[in-house]
Amino acid sequence: MSSSETAVLEHRFHRQLGLVDQDAVESLRVSISGDSDLTLAVLSQLASIGIGCAEDGAIRLVQDARSELGESRHKWIFDHLGEVATWEDLASSLESIYGVEVVIGDDSEALHLHCDRGESTGTVADLYATAWHGQAVISRQPLRFTDAPNVEPCLLDSSLETALAATSAQHILALAGVVREDALSDRWISLTARVEDMTPEEVLKRFSSEYGNPTVTMLPDSKGSVLRFRIPLDETHEALLRSIDHACKPPLKLANDWVMPIGPFPLSTDEDGNVLATDLDLPAHLENANVLVLGTGGLGSWATPLFSAGIAADGLRLSLVDADDSVDVHNLNRQVLYTPAELGLAKAPAAARRMISLLPEGANVTAIQHRLEERHTISEQQIVTTPDAGMVSLDEVVGAEQVCDDRPLLDAIDQMDIALACLDNQFARTMLNRSCQQHGVPMINGGGEGFSGVVEVLDGNVCMVCRYGEEAAREQEVVTCQETGGRPVASIVTTTAWVGAMQAALALLELLKLQQGIDRGHLAGLAWNDGTVHERPVAGLPWIEGACSSHL
Repeated sequence: MSSSETAVLEHRFHRQLGLVDQDAVESLRVSISGDSDLTLAVLSQLASIGIGCAEDGAIRLVQDARSELGESRHKWIFDHLGEVATWEDLASSLESIYGVEVVIGDDSEALHLHCDRGESTGTVADLYATAWHGQAVISRQPLRFTDAPNVEPCLLDSSLETALAATSAQHILALAGVVREDALSDRWISLTARVEDMTPEEVLKRFSSEYGNPTVTMLPDSKGSVLRFRIPLDETHEALLRSIDHACKPPLKLANDWVMPIGPFPLSTDEDGNVLATDLDLPAHLENANVLVLGTGGLGSWATPLFSAGIAADGLRLSLVDADDSVDVHNLNRQVLYTPAELGLAKAPAAARRMISLLPEGANVTAIQHRLEERHTISEQQIVTTPDAGMVSLDEVVGAEQVCDDRPLLDAIDQMDIALACLDNQFARTMLNRSCQQHGVPMINGGGEGFSGVVEVLDGNVCMVCRYGEEAAREQEVVTCQETGGRPVASIVTTTAWVGAMQAALALLELLKLQQGIDRGHLAGLAWNDGTVHERPVAGLPWIEGACSSHL
């Protein structure tokens, strides 16, 4: 990399610095063996975290260096690297562009993850990632099956393999003991100055900087003020931000019989612990879908391509909605649709452009750079009655010019089959949920920050209000990964990828149920805590009795 490229990319791990010991992460040595599709999915997670970026760190791939990657389900993640036909090409590109040391060959001293489809290989590893038809499991020992599992392709393959890769990467961090015990949500450098005999109000009137307005506080003795200017991230030396040290959790210890399913279907075993190879008989894809994705950041950038992988390309219609006007460098550690080439571009158009490049020619993808607000839940045909004015149209309520500006978003809402809420605040989720209730379509709600995440199906039986209460559902606090504005949150790819992948999986299963009447009994809610996945039942609050007043 050139020095200018290095300077730009050095802050890509900024949002995870408060979650992990980044220097230790970059020095980890991890080996991945087995199934090539799963290996690619795991590699994308480990490279995004920064494993192998230090001289003594490396990601080892137990693959044939000159073997063709072919049409792997996860090759698209690396397509911006240029021509990467073989494992050797991919390793070289990751090192030259991102500084990630990827070596073809085993390392007996490295943490070893083995990926498989349920076949017995006799490989000895520290962790095992196993995926088959509609199921994905991480375990301490190889799984034993009562019968050979079904490995035929299904519509969930891309999403489940991504979720499995994210869970595997999270457990590698935990096993290595590099997860911080106490998280920091953000960190920055300030230019601080002291002024004698001046109140904060006077300071604000008389001092300014190219870095914006300062924050000002009175000195303890009331004889002056202290003013602070926040230095932008791109003008901050990254090493300074890493200088805060705090304890990590002890390395995770897993029992030999530890097994955890990570997807929407529970795992069935017999009394001896053998996995019952239940055949879910899921189709390879759905023929059509019109999906609205609200938020194309961390969650949306994973959910969108993974959902699309389960739909026939000629029957897919995507509406990508996001108001953010810039892809920032610290988004690159987890927002998979964006690369250094998209820095500074508005997110919705950038996400749409990337999706168009991934889908066959003629793909139906619409970018809508807009913010969903309460007025969008009033349809154009809806008539408002007022005591004085009588019948009033939507044009008169919000203005004809505003209705015109809102048209692409209103059209997307009117035409959606399903919606994915990949948002940064509860109020916008509630507004989208209201629209879904009005149109009789399910909403797949997702949220994540730090090492916590949740995914849930909100259909006609449960809405945001009866799920969380009126006050919480209308909370307008914005949690943000941006440098300024809103409450800052620490973010890492393992959480965002798992949540986004599960949103995609649940959306596909809900559409399968609606379009074909096929219901395989998937869970409606799942939670992720430090890489542990468990069911999260979806129901209204216990004190809300009878019909919820917010349901239409």
